[in-house]
Amino acid sequence: MAQGILDTITLLLLGRLGDTEQLPEEPLITTITLAELSVGPLIAASEAERAARR
Repeated sequence: MAQGILDTITLLLLGRLGDTEQLPEEPLITTITLAELSVGPLIAASEAERAARR
């Protein structure tokens, strides 16, 4: 089983990827990516942006 680390932008654009065959079978994320994804909605300038980031 192939493992691979997915960065923040990959996770954000995951729904737009056409060819997911290139992704690892077992995706991993780092604590930095988890922190970036957690803080993003908290620092949004508006409710609309906050909702989009969630």
